[in-house]
Amino acid sequence: MDGRIFYATDKQLSALRTQDLPVVAKAICGYERGMVHVEQCSKHQVEFLRLFAQNFEVLVLTSDWKKIVPYLASGWMTSGVVAPQPIHDRLHDALCGSLGLAELETWDKAFYQRVLATLQTIFTESYPTSKF
Repeated sequence: MDGRIFYATDKQLSALRTQDLPVVAKAICGYERGMVHVEQCSKHQVEFLRLFAQNFEVLVLTSDWKKIVPYLASGWMTSGVVAPQPIHDRLHDALCGSLGLAELETWDKAFYQRVLATLQTIFTESYPTSKF
């Protein structure tokens, strides 16, 4: 049992598991698109990052985040493909403004899938589903 499992804000704080990765991928993509904010936090002497937007919050242990940082620094390069850079024009603003973070997996599907696939190679453990 991980001794660090407790609640910080209203979310449970624990090591990332495969079940957590879709929402973490969404948070990272949202951050890259300027829709999600990040702050460093600490509770009970455990360091973690809080990725948040309106009606959205994800907590990631600093120890897990350190595994993600090299991919953030490289721009999520995969097979020579660099993650798309934010485009600041009226069409993009209208698209992001109307769709927002809730539909990010749809309107930014290629980037979201790339981030999710990378996270799945880093974090391979899942929550136990039975005692056997």
